[in-house]
Amino acid sequence: MQVNSVRKEEKAFKLLRENRIVLEEITKSGMVFKVIGDHGVYTVVADFITGKIFCECRWSQVNVEEPCSHVIAVSEFIKQNYPKAIGRLIKPC
Repeated sequence: MQVNSVRKEEKAFKLLRENRIVLEEITKSGMVFKVIGDHGVYTVVADFITGKIFCECRWSQVNVEEPCSHVIAVSEFIKQNYPKAIGRLIKPC
């Protein structure tokens, strides 16, 4: 595992521990979250239609192949709190 990946996972679990993930909406097509990151508040969408999780942060826009810490945190939040919903998601994107 690369150093950058380890750091993102550490940041993601810090977001979870500090309760910085807010579920704003659940619909048939997905879930919308606000994540209070270190540098701003970001909208993260778990899309049940595409099976992916998307974040609006700058890192995600530049690095489309790897999930950001916000996406990793939301993915883990869903696993912990909505285990049936995680089956509708392929992987963080």
